[in-house]
Amino acid sequence: KALYKKFDIALEYDNSLDFLNKAIIGEHHANLADSMHQARENAIIARQYINTDAFGEIIELGKLFQTISKNHPDLDYKFVDKAHSLLSEICGTLSQRTYRQNSDYFLKLGTLVEEADFHIRFDKDKEMTAAILDEIDTVVHILAPDFELKDREEMSQMEILNYINSILEQVIVED
Repeated sequence: KALYKKFDIALEYDNSLDFLNKAIIGEHHANLADSMHQARENAIIARQYINTDAFGEIIELGKLFQTISKNHPDLDYKFVDKAHSLLSEICGTLSQRTYRQNSDYFLKLGTLVEEADFHIRFDKDKEMTAAILDEIDTVVHILAPDFELKDREEMSQMEILNYINSILEQVIVED
C-alpha cells in the first residue's frame, strides 16, 4: 500500500492473490502489464543497444504480461515464478559487461559518419544530426579516450564535415 501510495494510487486488496491481480492488471496507471508493454516497446526502439539475450527475455516477459492481462486468468505462483525468472535473466544479461572488439566500434563509427554526412549535406533534421554527432563523439571516446573533442556549436556544416574527417584521420589512420 505504501508503494502504490507513492504512485498516488489507493490500492485496496483482500489477500495476496488479490494484490497480485490488482498490481499486475488492475485499472490504474501503474499496473505492471501496461508498464511491461511500454518496456517492450522501448526495447524494440532501442534494439541495437540491447544485448540479444536481454532483448529476447524482455520480449518474452512482455508477452507473458500481455497474455495475463488479456486472458485474466488467476495469477498464481507459476506466473510469479516465470516472471521472476525472466526478470533475473534480463538483469543478469544486462549486468554482464559485453566485450566488443575495436573493429566493432570502427564499423559503428563508419556507419555513423556516413549517416552524419548524409544529414549534413542534405540539410536533414538538425536534432537528429546532433544526436548522430553525439554518438560519433561517444564512439571516438571509446576508441581514443584521450582524444580532445571540439565544441561544434559555432561550426558551419562544412566545418563539421571537415572536423569529422579530421577525427577519422587522427583516430583511425594515425592510431
